[in-house]
Amino acid sequence: MHTYLRKEVYEALRRQAEARGMSLSAYLRELLERHALPHREEFYALAGSWEGELERPPQGEPEVREGLL
Repeated sequence: MHTYLRKEVYEALRRQAEARGMSLSAYLRELLERHALPHREEFYALAGSWEGELERPPQGEPEVREGLL
């Protein structure tokens, strides 16, 4: 993929990539994927966010089963 950027935009992106220890192409890929697939980030942000208690409904008595052998 080829694109043309104004020099100041290119320099800003290059500095941001450098600050993250990434190549410019890797940084651009990350930005584009995040923009193109925003729901993935929202999904991962939900991990560990549950507040409150989960109530397990009554399970009844355990059944007795025959052994496998």
